[in-house]
Amino acid sequence: MPNLFREYVTEQAFVISLRKTHIWVLAHVAEGDHAKRDQKDIAAAPGVDHFVPAVRSLIAKGLVTHNSNWDKNKKPAYALTDAGKHVVELLKLAELIYPNRKKEAA
Repeated sequence: MPNLFREYVTEQAFVISLRKTHIWVLAHVAEGDHAKRDQKDIAAAPGVDHFVPAVRSLIAKGLVTHNSNWDKNKKPAYALTDAGKHVVELLKLAELIYPNRKKEAA
């Protein structure tokens, strides 16, 4: 299997470019609750579902994988790759993703 993350970040130099929607999807995939698609955390057009194009882009960047044997009762359809886990940690350090976001909202 090709290393999509390496191919993505070294295409020109080491660059990771993420839009707000990408960050939102990474946060929700990391938390395992991406199926809810509650986009109140980002400035998005009301009623527009940005999940599918954003997750496809993240898959192409090597940050997310799709579970082809998905069973909604057992495993999430999407998971972070090792690179995706590290990017999520960097986003937390930058305070673009807040750890324990669900607990803070309560």
